[in-house]
Amino acid sequence: IEPTLPAGIPHVFISSVSGLGIDVLKDILWTELNKESNRLEGHIESIAHRPKDMSHLAEELREEGADEDLSVEYIDEDDIEDLEDFEYEEDWDEEEENDKEQQ
Repeated sequence: IEPTLPAGIPHVFISSVSGLGIDVLKDILWTELNKESNRLEGHIESIAHRPKDMSHLAEELREEGADEDLSVEYIDEDDIEDLEDFEYEEDWDEEEENDKEQQ
């Protein structure tokens, strides 16, 4: 098969049984990803993170007949620790029921 492949295109054959060739594939991928031609330095200004407009999602959910209010609440990093300790009311209800059954 190798003689029929186009010249100058990196290729590797991988054994599905032994995995032979995986290291060569990793090296080829790493080389291609780190080439100067793949750098984004000139394009960084055109690629910018912008907050997503969630009003479209709410509108789509209304059109689909969603029965829940799925409003998004943004939480900063300081409040994350508080959420890790958060327990749902349902959990408390289940614990109370289990305690009553055990008594």
